[in-house]
Amino acid sequence: MAITATQNDGVSLSADEISYDLVETDVDIITSGRRRIPAHSGVLASASPVLTNIIEKPRKSRGGRGSSKRVVKILGVPCDAVSVFVRFLYSPSLTEKEMENYGIHLLALSHVYMVPQLKQRCTKGVGERVTAENVVDVLQLARLCDSPDLILKFCKKRVDGKGCLRCKRMIQLLRLHSLICDQSESCRVPLCRQFKNRGEKDNKMVEEMKWKVLVRRVASAKAMPSLSQSKKKKSEVLFKEESEDFIRIRMKLF
Repeated sequence: MAITATQNDGVSLSADEISYDLVETDVDIITSGRRRIPAHSGVLASASPVLTNIIEKPRKSRGGRGSSKRVVKILGVPCDAVSVFVRFLYSPSLTEKEMENYGIHLLALSHVYMVPQLKQRCTKGVGERVTAENVVDVLQLARLCDSPDLILKFCKKRVDGKGCLRCKRMIQLLRLHSLICDQSESCRVPLCRQFKNRGEKDNKMVEEMKWKVLVRRVASAKAMPSLSQSKKKKSEVLFKEESEDFIRIRMKLF
């Protein structure tokens, strides 16, 4: 994905490779290890509404001369994870190794900075890499990041196969909660809204099936009289023909 100059924000995206030399960077991203990652405000703003608000926030005036670059701090995750995150904003791709090493951190960043494409990729990637060692961290992160698909995927993975009684019990409790909860839109219990929507969808399908069966029965009931009438007419014609044949035979005999 190459970066070329424009009249509006100084950058536009094209091609498939990143080139930092075409346009001067105007943002420095600071990591927990004090690493500085140069970036372009136009690219960051186009990829994340949260970064847009940070970049457009008025800066406090400082006496003397200082750097004209804006500073965005992304802390609490490894420096390399931040580097991968920033690169994804330029070119939406991840290697298997990056997902293996930083998938959990990238999921958190994608949620905080509202990058849905990255969140979708990380939800799938992290879900495929759940182990006994990281399962607690993954479930906690899935809840914090409002990622019910990851929780459901994990539960299904545990319930399938030989089965896990604890996981089955947890699924049953979550389903039971969704049935009695009257605040599913704001409820923070995992999968509450998803189970509620699924239940409504299943009920709708059941109702549709009932109506289809009823329509078929009504159609069959309407068809029965005409069918009976048709059979009756056929019987009368057949009886008449048989009677005429019988009369002709008797006349020949006598």
